[in-house]
Amino acid sequence: MKKLPQTAGLAQLSTHPSNEYAEGAQRIKSSIILRPGKGAEFHPLLGGEQFLFFEGRRPNYQTGALYFGGTDEQPFLVSVRGQLKDVLERDGEQALFEALKPDFIKWSEEEFGHEHTRRQGDIFAYPVLSEDGEPVCMFDAFQETFFESHPYYGMQSMGESRRGWHSLFGTRHLLDGDIVEVVESPRHDPRNTRVVRLLATGTIHAPDHAPLVLDTPHMLAQAVNLAPHVPPSLID
Repeated sequence: MKKLPQTAGLAQLSTHPSNEYAEGAQRIKSSIILRPGKGAEFHPLLGGEQFLFFEGRRPNYQTGALYFGGTDEQPFLVSVRGQLKDVLERDGEQALFEALKPDFIKWSEEEFGHEHTRRQGDIFAYPVLSEDGEPVCMFDAFQETFFESHPYYGMQSMGESRRGWHSLFGTRHLLDGDIVEVVESPRHDPRNTRVVRLLATGTIHAPDHAPLVLDTPHMLAQAVNLAPHVPPSLID
């Protein structure tokens, strides 16, 4: 692997030797520590503001993790699924960012336009709009069109509105406002329900991010292809 750059936007980059006992890459405030092993790869993104980093193989022959990091509003680092490296190498940078978007956000952008998408870290928000920009509930339309093309998904239902402070998808992103859970019941196991999206109004607060104000109802969804073992502190 070539010599790493010293910065990625506001983030200061440094390397420590990889060993079988060391933790993986980590962020401490504005400093990101990477641990390259044999076969490590560093891919700059957005002109060097962000990057994709593959740790390579550790001394104990265990394959290292894949990290997405750099600067968004502030320095960040998150572990992502290994297939994103293949997406980047095969289809390019834009395809990588598309692979992080939830299906609902991609569907909404195709139907109503990319310009309405808002984001705070790994939380995406899309306003509930009609084609002429008037607020409407398009949940029924989503049910009809999205599930016709994605039959492997279960049907979904909405719960009751709740007001207060709410953690979003178990992260440190907190909504101060009204929220409704969108729950999915998988076709193969209708009893195994899970929250897949949130309908919300209010203000979202998170460390290292400016508040995101939702004056009208927005559907919220979390980025996909994040590694399941990532601590919330790294996601935010």
